[in-house]
Amino acid sequence: MSRVDENFNRDILKLMVTQTTKIKNGNIALPEKLRKSWKGAEVFITGEKDTILVKRLTTPSLSEMISEFRKIGKNISKKDVKDAIKWAREN
Repeated sequence: MSRVDENFNRDILKLMVTQTTKIKNGNIALPEKLRKSWKGAEVFITGEKDTILVKRLTTPSLSEMISEFRKIGKNISKKDVKDAIKWAREN
């Protein structure tokens, strides 16, 4: 393993260091370093069996949204639009 690989692996391990915490009254206390950087953040939380996932929500910029809409729009035909309008009017 090269020195670059060793340094990269060491840096990755530093990022992955975790702390344990207890759930008390349905609340999870974040470690102090996370607490500071996540203060006021909107998050998505989901859980399954023994795992809880907490993901920070970000609001895309207007230009990012327009770019995504243009990508999606390339796959929509005039027939698709007419069918969607017909469906909406019927329902």
